[in-house]
Amino acid sequence: MKFISLSILLYGLLVCSEFTESAKILGIFPLNGPSHWSPAKALMEALAKKGHQVTVVSHFPRKEPLPNYKEINLAGTMASAVNNISYELVVTMNSFISTSFLVWHLTGTRLCKELYPTKQFQELAASKEKYDLIVTETFGTDCFLGFVHKFQVPWISLSCAVPMDWMAHQVDIPTIPSYVPHMMTDYSDRMDFWQRVSNFLLHIFTYFGYHYISRVPAQAFVTETFPEAPPLQKISHTASLLLSNSHFSLTGARPSSPAHKEVGGLHITREPAPLPKDLQQLLDNAKQGVIYFSFGSMVKSETIPQESLQIMLDSFSRLPHLVLWKANPKNFPDGLVLPKNVVTQSWLPQRDVLAHPNIKVFVTHGGLLGTMEAVHCGVPMIGVPMFGDQMTNIKNYVRKGIARIVYVHEIKQKFEKSLKDVLQDVGFKQNAIKVSNQFRDRLVHPLDEAVYWTEYVIRHQGAPAMRTASRYLNWFALHSLDVVTFLFGCVLASLLIGVCACKFLCRCCRSTTKTKIKKN
Repeated sequence: MKFISLSILLYGLLVCSEFTESAKILGIFPLNGPSHWSPAKALMEALAKKGHQVTVVSHFPRKEPLPNYKEINLAGTMASAVNNISYELVVTMNSFISTSFLVWHLTGTRLCKELYPTKQFQELAASKEKYDLIVTETFGTDCFLGFVHKFQVPWISLSCAVPMDWMAHQVDIPTIPSYVPHMMTDYSDRMDFWQRVSNFLLHIFTYFGYHYISRVPAQAFVTETFPEAPPLQKISHTASLLLSNSHFSLTGARPSSPAHKEVGGLHITREPAPLPKDLQQLLDNAKQGVIYFSFGSMVKSETIPQESLQIMLDSFSRLPHLVLWKANPKNFPDGLVLPKNVVTQSWLPQRDVLAHPNIKVFVTHGGLLGTMEAVHCGVPMIGVPMFGDQMTNIKNYVRKGIARIVYVHEIKQKFEKSLKDVLQDVGFKQNAIKVSNQFRDRLVHPLDEAVYWTEYVIRHQGAPAMRTASRYLNWFALHSLDVVTFLFGCVLASLLIGVCACKFLCRCCRSTTKTKIKKN
């Protein structure tokens, strides 16, 4: 009996040691947008707290040190994107084509050009350090996959949103344009014929556009630094796992693969943190409720055209609610009249504010992280989308009955009515709670799931069993076009043989008939 107990104890220790063994993990996050950094921050800090030795390359240094967490600080190497995008810049990205070209350039060629020569990346390129895993975001930043070749370790791709087409291809996720809407459109998964035509062309444009505008120029930087590196397209298909900040309850069901895990909301803390005392008191005393107004961490809401901004503020003034507006008064245009019920602060703990029971509606630009926090807290929304995936996000919420959409050019005609509709129609709140329950109903918290699968990849040396054999097929064989061509050829050959046989038999019959006639 003692022997059995000792065996069980030793087995338990071995199993536990497998789960707690410390690994050396390198995180490369070259984008300087807070919305891209937030999911990465949550994951890398959680891994450090689990005892892994984490080295993080980012533009966002911690204010306080964290055990097992080493930083390679990129702050100052590029202009900050925090509250640094004006409406004037946004209007230049008013189409899918212009947005795609700009994003691929900014997050691809320009980013590689500015960061590869820096001291931080040159030292990393020359480093003799050994790592067990690399975690990185590949939102146009394929040039940094050169470090996957350098360190010769498994790597995980982290997406801050629904995976773009090139991310999906990393782990063999099929992109089926007949019912998978492009993330830069407002289409649902039930498209009519012309929407499917448009969607098909957008997916094709994205595939080739990204390759030639972003990946091909990035290859030059990789080849210069790592001459023996294979093509980036080949490296990108070696990803062990794709973690995406998405969830089917918000974006709809899509094709997936075992190497893709949806961990939408991993940046959302399990419980809201206590609010500052003055802010807590302000929200507690708002007996009629609170309208929370924020356009996120990048776009400055105070740079919206003054006429439109004043119309929004005048609409607020005619309501009994308190309006909490994330904005810097120093940036207000001259002559802007601020109603008495509007309170501004240059920074607010958004997740914790949205969790307050007095928050009635969230006026947002439609950024994914902020709207996810609103969904998590069951708060209806007014969406004023500007660029990128914001229109897609808000349209998804409109279809679920938890939001109204108002474009900037429609503010005068629609904003006040839409705001009153959401405030007065209890259906919006009921739907928001319903969607919140669907979003939060998980086996484990999404951050715990992300950590588990990251450790799974480490434990199983890249976890090749999760990858499908589709990565070994060219596109012709992948879509069975060779099989279809062969079968079509067989059918065609059979028809031709049949036609020829019929003609031959007809000739024989005619010849026999003629012979009989001559004899008669």
